Amino acid sequence: MEHYLRLAPARGAQTDAARRAGYRGSTKLNMARIASELMDPEVSIHDVKVVHAVVDLDEEGLEELRALRQLGTAREKLLELFGPNGLDRLERLEASRADKAKVIDGEVINDARR
Repeated sequence: MEHYLRLAPARGAQTDAARRAGYRGSTKLNMARIASELMDPEVSIHDVKVVHAVVDLDEEGLEELRALRQLGTAREKLLELFGPNGLDRLERLEASRADKAKVIDGEVINDARR
């Protein structure tokens, strides 16, 4: 391969290779760009941070429903936000969770020592 190079490898081997390949015009500029990219390549750094969260859509919907009820949102607006089926489903889910809630029956004892 050395016999193909007309110039010293450090100075003009790329230009000579382009000349042999039939390039004309801005060959020297292109070869200079290629040489500079080889000597000082561009570096791309990507810093990607991924957060994986498991979201319970039912729990999130119930939280939103409770917050909207505390704000006094009208039922028509709730129907618009959740849709008729979604609102009914959330209300049924809320009622079933309220039934499962633990209720503690007991007596209130007034302690005179306090």
